[in-house]
Amino acid sequence: MGREAGVLLIRADAGLQMGTGHVMRCLALCQAWQDLGGRAELITVGLPEPLQQRMEAEQCGVHQLDCAAGSLHDAQATAELAGRIAATAVVLDGYQFDEAYCCQLELALPRLLRIDDFGGHARGGMILNQNAWAAAADYPGCGPQTTLLAGSRYALLRREFASIRTARPQIRSRPERLLVSCGGSDPTQAVDRILLQLRDVSQRIREVVVVLGAVNERSEEVRSLAATLPFSVRIEQNCRNMSRLMCDADLAIAAAGTTSWEMACCGLPMISVVTAENQVRVAEAIAARGLGWNAGWMNEDAAENVSTLLQQINADGSALSTASERCWRQVDGRGAGRVAALLAAPVLQLRLAEAADSELLWRWRNEATVRQMSFGSEEIAWEDHSRWYSARLQRPDCEILIASNGEGKPIGQVRLDRQGDGAVISVSIAAEYRGCGYGATLIRLATNHAFVQRGLAWVDAMIREENVASQTAFLRAEYQRRTETTESQQGLRFTAWNTDLQASNG
Repeated sequence: MGREAGVLLIRADAGLQMGTGHVMRCLALCQAWQDLGGRAELITVGLPEPLQQRMEAEQCGVHQLDCAAGSLHDAQATAELAGRIAATAVVLDGYQFDEAYCCQLELALPRLLRIDDFGGHARGGMILNQNAWAAAADYPGCGPQTTLLAGSRYALLRREFASIRTARPQIRSRPERLLVSCGGSDPTQAVDRILLQLRDVSQRIREVVVVLGAVNERSEEVRSLAATLPFSVRIEQNCRNMSRLMCDADLAIAAAGTTSWEMACCGLPMISVVTAENQVRVAEAIAARGLGWNAGWMNEDAAENVSTLLQQINADGSALSTASERCWRQVDGRGAGRVAALLAAPVLQLRLAEAADSELLWRWRNEATVRQMSFGSEEIAWEDHSRWYSARLQRPDCEILIASNGEGKPIGQVRLDRQGDGAVISVSIAAEYRGCGYGATLIRLATNHAFVQRGLAWVDAMIREENVASQTAFLRAEYQRRTETTESQQGLRFTAWNTDLQASNG
């Protein structure tokens, strides 16, 4: 598998003003890539020493650039390094990388993934927005030609978060153990405002754990403030056990960034505060999905909101447990692995089938192995196929997609037949491309298309019992075999669920 994964090059920055979130979520992707047997390297501008040490401790090489971040020089140096280390894929995470920068890299790189937090025009390639609010509607013009990985299903969380999901946390009816975290640098001093507001509800607080990021320069000031408070305050800086701290807390008060999805994975309810523009929609999504409460921008008024919300939570004995359950269902901690699997897989591009594809699909359908593994094994006459295909292209409840490889050659097809809020999927790979690792990748991409682009709640696959290869491919693509049957069921039934949609519906 290591030979398949190859080298992943990550381009991300961190610092006092921008914080550490971009680099830390890319660390999660680095770990997932390593789990596939590959090697990851980071190219960066001005990375603080503690973060460089952290990345190197995780066996991720660090290359420091001496140029303006997001400049043409930056893009050229990144492309040159990608070629020198024979990178399988390159990941961009940062708001300084504009369209001109991306175009420069796309001309020279085999595969480019852009990580985004805002939405906007999508012009193809791979885009990742790990936030729970993200959907195809946030990317106008986004069609099958764009691999849009949207929603907390793809949240980039480090290994430690997936490993703690063995048992759901025991949340108290009222918050006694609080966790406070406002990013890697906290330039707005939000932690100070929160601690001052907690004095009003201090009689119910047993302990507050304050997590300070690796590049926070105000640790001594925070310690001095903590010493004046009427409850126990423990300061943790640059900690390596974030998941354990989250599992030990009853409630978090935190900036609405990547940390929000870490807390959700641990089943930890949260009061979200906003310290930067990219956190606004995250805080709104947390409140809308019942994962916690939104205190708004971290100014003096918002700080008072924290105190008010704490009083409301104390008055409702079931509020924390209800939010904890919703958190647990929202994020499963496996998002980095899903993204890494797609980045390491053979390049595939989906497009909508057209009338001109009729003969190609007819030939594929009549191929001996396809007929043998289909529920209808008879050979299809051209006239019958032509009528059927023309009718299917007109039906709103049917979607046929053609998959092409990195050379632009069609290698297989997917059909999605809508049934209520879900669909039944059928997949086939052309005979000459079987055994090349396309099967599970095509299923992953088609299922992601059904969930993200079409908003479906589930996708079913019906597979003949003797078709072991197809069963293996669907299991690798995270489908689960169902034991229950229906009256019309033929063969074995495998299902994938849209966890983002399930979580939002409670």
